[in-house]
Amino acid sequence: MNKGLGLVVGAAVLAASLIGTSPTADAAEKNWVWRAGGDRVGVASYTDSGDVVRVNDMEKDGRSVLLDVWKSGRRGGTHVYCWDSTGSKTGGVHCNNAFKGAGWGKNAKLVGRLCKGESGPGPKGGKVLKCQAKRGWKTFYR
Repeated sequence: MNKGLGLVVGAAVLAASLIGTSPTADAAEKNWVWRAGGDRVGVASYTDSGDVVRVNDMEKDGRSVLLDVWKSGRRGGTHVYCWDSTGSKTGGVHCNNAFKGAGWGKNAKLVGRLCKGESGPGPKGGKVLKCQAKRGWKTFYR
């Protein structure tokens, strides 16, 4: 094969792989960390396989940590919460099929942030008291 043809074929293969890449391909996992004064307040993660959210409260303060998620551009709309009210020594909680019933569909662009709250009954799981600064919010695709 001559060098010119090989270069053209290589460029075509590269272009095809870039065009065929889904914009959500790298959004299969997302992680959050909330720090205060150098200490971790809480951590969370999202894995799109099974819509699994994991939340771990890491501060001994009698409060819960939760991940608050909503559809991008609709902060006043539906929110889904995954609460860790099990304490700072348990290793956290898993919320499987976390977005079931939210009506968001696949490839929805979502935003999530970690918050502190007082756990309790009801759809919100309790009372949200304080959330991490906006710079800690993450956008991801379901």
